[in-house]
Amino acid sequence: MRTEYRSRVPHFHPIGATFFVTFNLKGAIPQSVLNDLKWTKQQNIAQIMAVQHPDIQSALTREHKLYFSRFDKYLNDARESPKWLAQSAVAEIVVQEINRLELDNMYETVCYCIMPNHVHLMIDLGKQLQQTDMEEETGNYVQLEKILGLLKGRSARKANLHLNRTGAFWHKDSYNHYVRDAEEFFRIIEYILQNPVKAALANTWSDWPFNFVHPKYLE
Repeated sequence: MRTEYRSRVPHFHPIGATFFVTFNLKGAIPQSVLNDLKWTKQQNIAQIMAVQHPDIQSALTREHKLYFSRFDKYLNDARESPKWLAQSAVAEIVVQEINRLELDNMYETVCYCIMPNHVHLMIDLGKQLQQTDMEEETGNYVQLEKILGLLKGRSARKANLHLNRTGAFWHKDSYNHYVRDAEEFFRIIEYILQNPVKAALANTWSDWPFNFVHPKYLE
């Protein structure tokens, strides 16, 4: 069974799936740049639909990934962006909230990387289904949208308090993608862990203090 919710576009989220999520600080990407990225994506999608691409779903998925690639590259290259997460104490706040939700059995943390202005996170929501004999969605199942709301809301309040600031801490939207197979699963882990290396912030992924991967995936 799948569940659906809407922001500006529909998202289809299989119950108990593993998700790759990226969210960034408010102001990390100027709205004009974000509008340009979205406009390019919309134009490319319109072209795919207009020519009746023989494998529309694959073409749309590819465009979704290209959009993310452009989006993430901008985050890594941004020089004028706020970089509150570069402060160890602020990054640790995010880590604590990730761990707190895992302890609440919301998910199993597969891996994460906290960059100076954004966070990459992969979580397995199947852990929720392991807490019940139900195979289908239950009223107790917590959807990704609510989990991200809790994570971002709690960490924002604590980070703002630490920084002695007010106002939005995170950009309101998040990028999310459900992981479809084992090959993609391990490819995304590699992508997440290598982010600080690609951004020239560390020589190896293990040098970055706010990289994490579940030990069972290192075997």
